[in-house]
Amino acid sequence: MGLIIEFVKEFYELLCMMAPYLLFGFVMSGVVSLFVSPEKIRKHLGGNSFVHVIKAALFGVPLPLCSCSVIPVAAGLKRSGAGNGAVCAFLISTPQTGVDSFVVTGSFLGWFFAGVRVVLAFISGVLGGVITNRAIPVGTVPYNGAAGDGVPDKKECGHCCSCESSAEKQQPEKWMQKVIGVFRYSFGTLFNDMAGSLAVGLFVAALIGFFVPADFFTGYFTRQWQVFLLMLVIGLPLYVCSTASVAVAASLLAKGVSPGGVLIFLIVGPAANGATLGAVWKLLGTRGIAVYLGVVSVMAILAGYLIDWMKIPMLVRFSGTDGHSDGFFSHLSAWILILLLCKTAYLRIAKNKSRLP
Repeated sequence: MGLIIEFVKEFYELLCMMAPYLLFGFVMSGVVSLFVSPEKIRKHLGGNSFVHVIKAALFGVPLPLCSCSVIPVAAGLKRSGAGNGAVCAFLISTPQTGVDSFVVTGSFLGWFFAGVRVVLAFISGVLGGVITNRAIPVGTVPYNGAAGDGVPDKKECGHCCSCESSAEKQQPEKWMQKVIGVFRYSFGTLFNDMAGSLAVGLFVAALIGFFVPADFFTGYFTRQWQVFLLMLVIGLPLYVCSTASVAVAASLLAKGVSPGGVLIFLIVGPAANGATLGAVWKLLGTRGIAVYLGVVSVMAILAGYLIDWMKIPMLVRFSGTDGHSDGFFSHLSAWILILLLCKTAYLRIAKNKSRLP
């Protein structure tokens, strides 16, 4: 019982440290949603040229969509006539970062590191799109919007409760309605999409911070390639959104993982999971999956080696229970986040019960 109490304290300490930045990031994402909507994206990506690939990656980087909620938007792009390269670029660049994750990454790992995530998301998206255009000719993977098009319903997704609603936001007209719309999207649609992944990410981060010894990675994984491979093995199957992955990354960094290894996790963790790969297969075929995984993995490894070679000093705001989150605003933000998570869990349970015969 004492061990459980100590772990709960560790988890709450992490909540207090991350909650203010998470809430601010969600608000900023709501503001972005007023100006960059999925409907606008579809209007600009209906082609198969290099320019459309660039635009797809540029659109994808700031959007606050996780690797689950990006799927219906990508399917809509394909339905609207976007080329295979543009769809792949959007699928690669969007889950890796966003306005919310940029704020949280900068606050916990340093603004240089946050900028690196943005640049890598853009470059990997463009690279994946260019390779896809060459590997998958136009018309090779037809798409007619039929059932089974890669868009998971709520039962299939399992990670978010309103994936399709991310692409159906209304733009209010009056300024007060805009403010309400920002908060409704930030703590309604977007938070519902990311709540499950966010809770898992925070829980995993607390587990690492509490149970993993400080010298675990440096003691058992003495070679750089071993750590990099471990980050790939952990990150590829794990479903964690780009914002929640920061908590896990900060815990890994505090336990001795190099900045390059942490960056690998931050790239592959949000970008790949079962739902995303299933959608890639439906939208782009087997070659699309090969390009997707190849580009994400190779870019992650190369970026990891580059960051470690540069020896950039890292800011680690979270390194366990250190008593630096005792402010009133930190505790208030933590309880707001807890209430939002409880609300989302209650709504999901109630919705699942209503489906039972």
